[in-house]
Amino acid sequence: QGRSYGPLQISRAAWQDSRVGGRYEDVADLAVATAVLRAYLHRYAPRALSAEDWFTCARVWNGGPRGASKTATLGYWRKVEAKL
Repeated sequence: QGRSYGPLQISRAAWQDSRVGGRYEDVADLAVATAVLRAYLHRYAPRALSAEDWFTCARVWNGGPRGASKTATLGYWRKVEAKL
């Protein structure tokens, strides 16, 4: 529906928050998309990222900086967990 882009379905807001340079359209490349994901999590969930706490990381990625406390992100976590 045009709200997210690329292989990791990155929103423009998440790309901007990540502070990864380039153009938003660059997230179509998996390497750039991965860099955006890591930078975003490093900014908003650094402890979870370094501890490889994928429960928290997935919920922050899905629900924003306070996503780990939102019940709405639990369904996304279940999808991620099934793939791990």
